[in-house]
Amino acid sequence: MELLDIYDDNGEKTGKIVERGTSYSNFNKGEHIGVAIIYIENSKGEFLIQKTSKEKGGHYSSTGGHINHGEEPIDTIIREVKEELGLDVNKEEITDLGYLLFDFPIRFIFYLKKDIDINDLTIQKEEVESVSFMNKNELKDIINKGLMHKAHSKILEMILDKKKDDFDTEINYLENYEFDSDYIIKKGNIPILFTAPHTMNQLKEDGTIKISEPYTKAIALYMNKHCNASCMIKLKDTGEDSNRDNRDKFKTELIRFVKENNIKIVIDLHGSKRDREFDIEFGTLNNLSTDYSTIKELEEAFTENGIKNIVYNDPFKGGAITEYLYSINDIDAIQVEINYKYRDYNNTYYLEKLIKSFENFIKQYKRYM
Repeated sequence: MELLDIYDDNGEKTGKIVERGTSYSNFNKGEHIGVAIIYIENSKGEFLIQKTSKEKGGHYSSTGGHINHGEEPIDTIIREVKEELGLDVNKEEITDLGYLLFDFPIRFIFYLKKDIDINDLTIQKEEVESVSFMNKNELKDIINKGLMHKAHSKILEMILDKKKDDFDTEINYLENYEFDSDYIIKKGNIPILFTAPHTMNQLKEDGTIKISEPYTKAIALYMNKHCNASCMIKLKDTGEDSNRDNRDKFKTELIRFVKENNIKIVIDLHGSKRDREFDIEFGTLNNLSTDYSTIKELEEAFTENGIKNIVYNDPFKGGAITEYLYSINDIDAIQVEINYKYRDYNNTYYLEKLIKSFENFIKQYKRYM
């Protein structure tokens, strides 16, 4: 006989217990059985979703189950993850997101950020038919088609919306943050440097204006904050274009910083117009400024996030920053041209995919440091 604790509307145990399967009509108003659910996300922003067995309804859901008598919700989740997926997790890894009252059960919600190899899982065949990681588009598709458990889909949509709101808030804060100096350098603790020389409007020699390249500043700052990469960002028009053929103060300081901090990779961020026929272009001085393995790792990080329209050295082969860095031995320099589609403040979905690509590249690179 399986016994369950009864909870009140505030997520507190009432002291009453009930047999599992007891009809809802036997409960008083404000009484609920408890269910614990965990949402597992990998570093690509994909969520681990299971399809329940036919005996359990054959719908998509996250991992979870009823809270047994005497258990705390966190203990239930650790048990269910082990039973359904064969995966060991501990309390320190798991984030408690609170509880949600939605129809009869009260649902305690947990979150785990973890890279998991599907092949390492041992699924409970009586409960689970299959498991897979799904991206946002795939999740929205099964939710819109009504294929996901209603409560699970409602919670997942709330998590996705909050994550998007959090990302939008942070990336726009970084983009709009004002500094007093002409340029800034933020030192990280890995040998990767992001540069952004065109974050402001610049008066060109012919009297025309070179328009700023939105979000290159925010991307560089984000990589410093979240991945511990260094960043160097030009903030004001000094009368010199740092990516043209001249030795301005920005490049002088760049070379000094690279040498003093043993930087191994410089990713020089630039923006291209939306009508360019590429999503991303790598400028490597016709493959002279970057080791082949580095550029292939970077390309793979992008394609894994669905960014596949990538070209090399056409039309931008790399500007003065790449050329200056090329003169230094044992450093990879890459000019990355980013289509406006991935820097559009009206649709940060693609910008988030771009940043996840850089994050994945850094994670892969750190394995070989």
